[in-house]
Amino acid sequence: MEQKLFDVRNNLVYLLVLRWAALLHVAVLLVLGLDIGPPAAFLALIAYVFILTMFWGTVTELVRERPLLLHVDLLIAGALIAVTGGAWKSSYYMYAYTCLMVFPFFVSMRKSVLATVVFSAYYTLGLFVNEGLLDNVVHDKQIDSLFSNYIAFFLVVLFFGYPACVMKKLESVKASTAQLRTYVDETHMLLAAAERQQGLTPRESEVLALLHQGMTNAEIAATLYLSEKTVKNHLYSVYRKLGVSSRSEAMLQSLPTKL
Repeated sequence: MEQKLFDVRNNLVYLLVLRWAALLHVAVLLVLGLDIGPPAAFLALIAYVFILTMFWGTVTELVRERPLLLHVDLLIAGALIAVTGGAWKSSYYMYAYTCLMVFPFFVSMRKSVLATVVFSAYYTLGLFVNEGLLDNVVHDKQIDSLFSNYIAFFLVVLFFGYPACVMKKLESVKASTAQLRTYVDETHMLLAAAERQQGLTPRESEVLALLHQGMTNAEIAATLYLSEKTVKNHLYSVYRKLGVSSRSEAMLQSLPTKL
């Protein structure tokens, strides 16, 4: 089986590996005694990613049919950030990037950018939900750091989106080229069949045309007011000129013609 340049199923596996790496980062923070938010949220997220990993093939097909499911994944990431400190103070900050990375592999670049705008809104909401966080940003003059986060979101989508778009285009060109090759091969076969039929006499062409209609020798003879022996002689001549030895081969190696 020919390997595709762009295979969503395989790409999703790579993204799941990145997602587990992000969870490992949270686990390390937990081991170091740092605050990662409610333990129940961490355990629920592990269960969620485990389900995605175990049924990644089914998940791929579902998301391909219903891309809006990606926004559920994005909403989960936004909610996690909001309830675990908000913004970059959340232990799930890196995990949220893996949710953005998925979009370009299933939807267009424009929709991926719009999804990033939606996530930026979730991110901003997390600033307001966590009391005092926004005041600290302004007081500590970290506005530039805050804006760099938003820029990073869009850069991640562009970084993954552009190669994904290129691979999709290449796969489309590859499929078109294969289809064109099929058309060319079929055209060569038709031209070869037409060239072979040029050597047939008018009567042989009539016999061949009736043969394409599925008639028996007796039916051909009755239609052309010939004897069956004459029809057999014409068919023998047709077989010899076409380089075949049976009725089915003669129909395959010739073009259907009208009387």
